[in-house]
Amino acid sequence: MASMSYCRFENTYPELMACANDLERGKILNQYEEPYREKLYKAAQKYIEAYENYEPRSDEDDDD
Repeated sequence: MASMSYCRFENTYPELMACANDLERGKILNQYEEPYREKLYKAAQKYIEAYENYEPRSDEDDDD
């Protein structure tokens, strides 16, 4: 189930930290988790880039 937009960052943080902790401990990932290890890595890289370039704007400017 997707997080509600108003608490998306709050809900994602503990799950991301759990993933990082498992990797640090060298936990063996199952066949369903393993493919997402690389996808999560790429998503984290994209997040870091977006974070570094973040410039808040009003909702009126939102084209989505």
